[in-house]
Amino acid sequence: MLIFFFFFFKQKTAYEMLRSLVGSEMCIRDRVSTQSTGSQTVAMAEEPTEMDQAEPQVKEENVPPCQTLYLNNLNERVKGEALKTALQAVFKQFGTVVEIVAMDSVRRRGQAFVVFDDLASAVEAKESMQGFPFFDKPMRIQFAKSKSDVIAKREGLTPPTAEERKAERSKLWEEEKKNPKVKKPKAEDPKTDKNGVPIGYGGEAPVALRPAVEKPMPLDMQTPNKTLFVQNLPDEVNEMSIIQLFQQCEGFERVRMVPGRMGICFVDFEIESQAGTAMHYVQGYQLTPEHALVISFAKK
Repeated sequence: MLIFFFFFFKQKTAYEMLRSLVGSEMCIRDRVSTQSTGSQTVAMAEEPTEMDQAEPQVKEENVPPCQTLYLNNLNERVKGEALKTALQAVFKQFGTVVEIVAMDSVRRRGQAFVVFDDLASAVEAKESMQGFPFFDKPMRIQFAKSKSDVIAKREGLTPPTAEERKAERSKLWEEEKKNPKVKKPKAEDPKTDKNGVPIGYGGEAPVALRPAVEKPMPLDMQTPNKTLFVQNLPDEVNEMSIIQLFQQCEGFERVRMVPGRMGICFVDFEIESQAGTAMHYVQGYQLTPEHALVISFAKK
């Protein structure tokens, strides 16, 4: 009896959330139309809050426009068919939605693909819905890097299977491991100074080493973990700077610096899915012009 009550309550909550979102479709149209008015009232209403100003700006990749939109920073509590139905409700106003892909795996939660029938609809949807609060989280939209399978088939192409894609990624990863572009510098022995004199017997004090940045494995080959491994930090960065960057992400717990190692740290989250979302959100963020963050799941 208790299990039935819990299931009913959960479904009802998701339904109420969906109804409120679908009912706001007119509000979305109003928001799109008023953006071009430039009135003082609208400007005041859309003035960024302190949290908006503090959050890191993700640099958008130079991807050519296509009919498929990639969405991230979605609320992870809304999943499966409920998420697809909600996305259909808010995007159908821009044109015919051919397909919506949203998966519930740990690596792909909070993400989705929306495929439109024509390019103009996709462009308009991206420009109009960028940053729209979708279930209390600002939606982030980019053009997909490749054509969706449904569009490829319509154009007479044969898209690769999931097994073929995974095999290709594994092959590329193995080739990169055999032929690295940048050779790792040799780490000096911290127990002795340059003259070979042991530390503590007249030798120099040990200095912090900076390990070479290792290119992480493709995401689908990594094992999910609630701890992230962060590389390519500036030498002068401190723990508080990293905390301020990651504490805006849901589930953030702490930052762990590595004694005697510069340029790296570990960031802990409550659960694996929260760590995955944070990694996608902060990946490539530039603390300085020369230091773009390289983030992966920490090895278990």
